[in-house]
Amino acid sequence: MVYVDGKPVPFQTAFTAQRVKEMRRYPNLDGPIVAFRNLQNLKFAEQTEVWGVNEPAVRQGAALVDLDNDGDLDLVVNVLNGPAEVWENLGANARVAVELQGLSPNTAGIGAQITLRGGAVLSQTHEVVCGGQYLSGSQTRVVFAAGAAKTGMALDVKWRSGKRSHVSSVGANRLFGSMNMGRNRS
Repeated sequence: MVYVDGKPVPFQTAFTAQRVKEMRRYPNLDGPIVAFRNLQNLKFAEQTEVWGVNEPAVRQGAALVDLDNDGDLDLVVNVLNGPAEVWENLGANARVAVELQGLSPNTAGIGAQITLRGGAVLSQTHEVVCGGQYLSGSQTRVVFAAGAAKTGMALDVKWRSGKRSHVSSVGANRLFGSMNMGRNRS
């Protein structure tokens, strides 16, 4: 027997009562995915309700991946005690996507720095990473905003080996691949 408030009660009842009492101390962790739109000039506007991601849940882990192969990154989110959520990016803005093919064993080009020049801003740089998100990992495809530019952009790749690749006459809404053809000799 276990005693609660000086009265004998069965162990399971006491255990359950104690757990309920403890659970009241902790806040509810359900919340929306908070989303923002870049308005340029270092300003952002909250779009949580407009984009429909305001349903409360406990989420952990998110990955960006181009699931429908349309050139933009879609969002996959893990939900605690629920099915995964998949959010399709329906944006129609121009973009440039890049997939690297490196040498073995780094066939995805992890650590390479890719720079797009002449897109939405003068220069955009992204390093290819594996993982790096909380409890998840996104695909290694890198996507840049092209802005109003439709042609005349350029891509530069600085590989981890030090070798560099360059692609000129880059057009918007295209997927570019770049292959590291050899190592630098020292």
